[in-house]
Amino acid sequence: MNGTKAIFSVIFEKMTENGLLKTDDPDFLAFIYTAPITALVHLCDREPENEAQIIGRIEDFVKHFIKVYGTENA
Repeated sequence: MNGTKAIFSVIFEKMTENGLLKTDDPDFLAFIYTAPITALVHLCDREPENEAQIIGRIEDFVKHFIKVYGTENA
């Protein structure tokens, strides 16, 4: 998970610099973004019969993340 968090930390830092995300600690944003997504992807692997529901939860989480941390420019 650390590799994924590191990648998203750089992505979120650049998004903040470009005004797409509110100013915040990119490492923290990466952690709070990747932890639930990673957990849900692992759950999808363990419970393939619930894949559609789990993907729906991922989509809901991403929308929430954008609503909370995104800017008008996003």
